[in-house]
Amino acid sequence: MLAPAPAADATTVHKTLFEIMRARCHPLPAQYARLDLQLRFSRAQFERIRGGFLPRSMDDRWFAYMEDSMLHLHRSWSGFCVFTTRFAAEGDGFHMVEARVNRDPGQYRQINADYDAHCLRRLIEVLLLARVPPSGPSPGR
Repeated sequence: MLAPAPAADATTVHKTLFEIMRARCHPLPAQYARLDLQLRFSRAQFERIRGGFLPRSMDDRWFAYMEDSMLHLHRSWSGFCVFTTRFAAEGDGFHMVEARVNRDPGQYRQINADYDAHCLRRLIEVLLLARVPPSGPSPGR
């Protein structure tokens, strides 16, 4: 008789799901644009951002993770990287020193930099900081 497999704890399951999602991700393509977006975060906010976002259902359209000082935001279904942002420590917090958006038309069709900057801000606020921002175009859940 086979012994039952040991129960996986929540941390192990979360790590395994993260690794599966990460393996499906594509890097930001060579076709990208820089966004003019200057955001600052407290250390507590940055720790929440660093925690990323793991989609829990098919309705969750984004996967976000931090690698070194770079935040990566991917579409969860396709794995395409849409945004990357690099952060640096500043005083008692962190600030965004660079933001890039995918411009490969086979992966991402949006070409309006203002719209993209707004969406990136909302994604950080809604997915990573769990805030409810003012209304405007929705980048998807």
